[in-house]
Amino acid sequence: MFVFSVRQPGRCKMENMKTHLIINADDYGRSAGISAGIRHAHLLGVVTSTTCMLNQPTVESDLRLALSECPALGLGVHLNLTSGHPLTGAAHLSALVDSKGSFPGLNDFLLRLPNLDLAQVEAEWRAQIETFAAICRKNPTHLDSHHHSSFLSPGLFRLMCRLATEYGCAIRLPIWQGSIASGIPDALMAEMGRYLPLVLQEYPRPHPDGFISTFYDAGVSLPEMLSIIEKLPGGTFEIMTHPGYVDAELDSAYSSPREKELSVLTDPGLRPELENRQVQLIHFGDL
Repeated sequence: MFVFSVRQPGRCKMENMKTHLIINADDYGRSAGISAGIRHAHLLGVVTSTTCMLNQPTVESDLRLALSECPALGLGVHLNLTSGHPLTGAAHLSALVDSKGSFPGLNDFLLRLPNLDLAQVEAEWRAQIETFAAICRKNPTHLDSHHHSSFLSPGLFRLMCRLATEYGCAIRLPIWQGSIASGIPDALMAEMGRYLPLVLQEYPRPHPDGFISTFYDAGVSLPEMLSIIEKLPGGTFEIMTHPGYVDAELDSAYSSPREKELSVLTDPGLRPELENRQVQLIHFGDL
């Protein structure tokens, strides 16, 4: 299990050693089925937080449903540079889009990483956050990113932290060991472990004490989730999840495990187990 203490300036303000847990569902707005599954994982299960992809076709209606049906669900922004079309238009993002004006996949994005124009990135990310704020009439609880793109260079992470400071929100901090099913090279992940804490000294933002990424793909099972809960120490942690209903609109290499994730996250035995272990469910807005 990839859980690491990252106690430093900007960590969460819950200083006692009780265990607080954020269960965040990535990709809200990616399709109507994904969004519906996330709402159900909150209403019928243990998901407390989600992050929204603001450049997807159904995101506005999906966000309005979340606001009306799930008032206790934490809503963040899933900063996106690797899927769909930019909100600022392809003409303004020449270094970030392919020949069709779409964001590249992760592998292509990694090749473009050394030559990114951070001014273009800032314009796009700011547009995504402002779109969220216009729909929801409030700022997001936190920022994270699709394919962890905001963490892949010191400049990108510094930009995310600066925007989080400006909009007064928390951040995800995905520090782990070894490679997971993210496609990020091991060498880059090792480098991330060095520069993320340094950037946080410049821009301290609230964040959990640890990040858990193993509830994914082959790791999706009720025993895995129960094992994660059993091993949680004192502190505040985030479990990353990707539940949803697979529909015709979903364009993702990660599809069928989403419904399995939803089944596990709505299992009636999970909440009593959390209560028995005195694990308090929170979202990023509580940090």
